[in-house]
Amino acid sequence: MSTPTRLAAVTSVAALFACGGPPRADVVPTPPAHAASAAPRPADSGVAAPGPSATPSSTATPSAAVPVPAVRAVPMYAVVRIYSLFEVVETGGTVEMRIGTDPGGGASGWFRYAPIVRGLPDLEQETDARFHADTTAGFIELAGRRPDLLFHEVSGFRSGQSDRYETLDAFNRWRGFKDGSASGLGWGIFAWSNDRLLEWRGDDRFAESRQEGMLPRLRVVHGKDRQAPELSAALARRLTDAGFLTETVRAFRTGEVVAVGDLLRGTGFGTVVWRDKLREPAYFEHTEPFTGGSDLRILGGSSLADVRLLAGDQVMRLEGAAWVPESTVTPDLPPDVWFGAPMVERTDKGWWARVEAGAPWQPLGLTSKGDPRDERSYAVDGDGVIWGNEGDLLVSSRQPNERMNDVSEADLVKARKASILRGGSNDVTGQPPQAFGTQTCSMHYVLLDEAPAATADTKDYPRLRAALAGHPELAGMRFIVSLEKGQQFFGALVASYDKASELEKLVRKGVRGSAPNVLCAEPPAVREIKVDLATGKVLP
Repeated sequence: MSTPTRLAAVTSVAALFACGGPPRADVVPTPPAHAASAAPRPADSGVAAPGPSATPSSTATPSAAVPVPAVRAVPMYAVVRIYSLFEVVETGGTVEMRIGTDPGGGASGWFRYAPIVRGLPDLEQETDARFHADTTAGFIELAGRRPDLLFHEVSGFRSGQSDRYETLDAFNRWRGFKDGSASGLGWGIFAWSNDRLLEWRGDDRFAESRQEGMLPRLRVVHGKDRQAPELSAALARRLTDAGFLTETVRAFRTGEVVAVGDLLRGTGFGTVVWRDKLREPAYFEHTEPFTGGSDLRILGGSSLADVRLLAGDQVMRLEGAAWVPESTVTPDLPPDVWFGAPMVERTDKGWWARVEAGAPWQPLGLTSKGDPRDERSYAVDGDGVIWGNEGDLLVSSRQPNERMNDVSEADLVKARKASILRGGSNDVTGQPPQAFGTQTCSMHYVLLDEAPAATADTKDYPRLRAALAGHPELAGMRFIVSLEKGQQFFGALVASYDKASELEKLVRKGVRGSAPNVLCAEPPAVREIKVDLATGKVLP
């Protein structure tokens, strides 16, 4: 393939993981026009096989542009309607729901994650809110699983992209993650051996250096053993001479790693394989041109023994130091592969599921209220159950015992505003969650101090009260103590955002080591501390 063609393929608008989630770590990621128009998960994701007595809750009406499939659809069942649900994401055998808004097209949105636990959404474990601008080449991804869930975001424009990482604390709040400096951008994170997370690092996706190729760079972002796969100096020179452009990477829990790339100054593609020695990978080239498109993509597998590669329209298996053609991909169906567990894929004809070895690909059905135009995404849990969303309706391939009550915006706002750990919430607006910078809060809460209840301050926060002394302009604020999940909080309820911001700045400047934070919240108080603003003393 010529360099201009390869560059066009690399920088074209491609997909995110399962509709708006992270880019597949085996594909060069580029931003979607909208989360719901994203590409499918890799074929080694799982989906549920319907039981022998399962029957569809309804028959979906296909779009006129999509032919009626010859096989029966996998039935999907309504679980609960959750206001502003717009995506489900698989994370290490569990499924997270993304709730909020992601308008795409360069706009911005706030969202939170909540897990599905034992077949039901658990909103009590909802995270605090995160903000993401869907920029020219931005994306987000989740890696690991609770309690070690890692959030990765790439943001910025062509002139300057960067990425950042956060992890959940014990109370489901996102906290900064010191991953160490590294050049380039993270393109995907894999669950690797010994509970490690291995990241594929690449150049800025608009870098001109791609005309000369791109070598595979890997690093450990989570785990005690930080040694990552490396290239020897001799192999690095050989790959550089060939113009090796990394296209697809996969790490396995066996400790093996494989990277496949186009050869900009050659025919076919090259493969780097790490087996036992992380500093001594093997390398071989497939010199026969592949047809049916330019894609190189690892489809799945649990080790090198069963890994499959998509090269154009051919599915290939690895035999020693060679890729051997196994089957051909048709335009309408996903690749004919199986990795020991149910899986789900997407084509131009819609979403498909394969529920057992040798079974045909089946379309994923819609519920009786489903609309083919609804924004949809699908993920699979460790039990092989398909989870998805049809708009804000959570659906499952396993029929629930009973339908849950709908979760309205008012329900979510009420729970969030009463919770310091969930970060509060804007007031009910009747519209999707508000964009960055808007204020629709009837009450603000300024968090001033937090500690485990067993070790919390028992002297009514003298350092904080001393900072308040001599500030009569703070009159009207209520200083309260709250308890939530074993944590004791001290903060102030303030009607005005401007006044809340003044208090936040005052405490940040006057109390060394403090980290006050303004929330749109109104948590319940276990007691109120009345402060004399002239002296800072506690009033009776």
